[in-house]
Amino acid sequence: MVGAVIMAKKRTDALMPISHYLFLSLALFLIGCIGVTTRRNVIIVLMSIELILNAVNINLVAFSRYFAMLRDKSSPSSSLPTRPPKQSSASASSWPSFAIAKPSSPTKWIS
Repeated sequence: MVGAVIMAKKRTDALMPISHYLFLSLALFLIGCIGVTTRRNVIIVLMSIELILNAVNINLVAFSRYFAMLRDKSSPSSSLPTRPPKQSSASASSWPSFAIAKPSSPTKWIS
């Protein structure tokens, strides 16, 4: 049991290079393009289009994870804040209160 846990940890630490994903995506894209251009059967053409879309999806996910990994390595504190900083004003209201505030009377907005 302990050996399985150690092996699982070793597998999660190893990352596949982005080139593997790009080669897989290229192969799927080429197979899809060949299928679209050479086949006349509608089902085969639709399956080939699906292969092309899957290749694009693999590229998007691979580059997304790659750039996220680069961003985390370069500066981990550069991520966007989850909420705006507190204002130093003396008002006790919180920052989203302007979006849900209702006027006390309709005449205030007109005049």
